[in-house]
Amino acid sequence: MAYNTDERIDTLKECASAASYARIISEINRLRKGGTPRDEAVNDVLRSVPKEDVLYTIIHQEYDAVVKMLGYEYTLEDFKQNNYEKGREEGREEGRDEKTTEVIIRMLTMQYSLPQIIAISDADEETIRTIAKENGLTMNES
Repeated sequence: MAYNTDERIDTLKECASAASYARIISEINRLRKGGTPRDEAVNDVLRSVPKEDVLYTIIHQEYDAVVKMLGYEYTLEDFKQNNYEKGREEGREEGRDEKTTEVIIRMLTMQYSLPQIIAISDADEETIRTIAKENGLTMNES
């Protein structure tokens, strides 16, 4: 996710609740990087919010809803990260990385024959057919 850094800093300076939320998320992230499980990190951080904090009342009145909301946020992030890593690993297992896929697409576009693509890319026929199909490209079978 890309932010305009200047606008984001201005928003945090002007909006106490946004700044508080950012601090909470930052602290949860710090704990998680240190190995604390997500649920434990969320609970620890929320319980340590000082009474002077602008979000203190909301957090303590709607504690379960806030925990659930943060759980959704981290579940989505975990899902994205796990799928990203899984996709990278599957690509490696299939013998394809981004560069190989780009080369195969280029060769398909230039109408290289299937045997030429196999010889040059070291990819198997199934992988090449899959890339062609995924990208709406036709194959030169000769």
